[in-house]
Amino acid sequence: MSILDNDNLPHTVTIERKEFTQDATHGGVTDSYTSIATGVKCWVQNLSSSEFNEYRKQDQMVTHKVYFVGGWPTPALDGNVNHAIQVTAGPSFVGYRFFVSHGTERSAGLGRLQAVHVYEVPNDGRNVA
Repeated sequence: MSILDNDNLPHTVTIERKEFTQDATHGGVTDSYTSIATGVKCWVQNLSSSEFNEYRKQDQMVTHKVYFVGGWPTPALDGNVNHAIQVTAGPSFVGYRFFVSHGTERSAGLGRLQAVHVYEVPNDGRNVA
């Protein structure tokens, strides 16, 4: 049994695109989310404290890593910070919405495992778990 087998990944997510709508009456902006991929298998992990501190030193907001097998679940996700990942099933994080910070390959150039670095915005009314 290998983590590189998509069937062994413990979480299922929906990839969403964050969109902004301007209020015609008051000119305010509200955000909404459109699903662009559903039922995507992945593995969500907390950052270690040393990883968190390294990102913080660089003024980057990253709290978790989401691993996908075999490349990006959708080409539009690659490096696009207007995307969110919402966990829909798994042993943890169900109901959480994470916002994409950046992505990186984690497979020594073999293209087998992709990591998307994400951040959670606590107490923003979106995370329900």
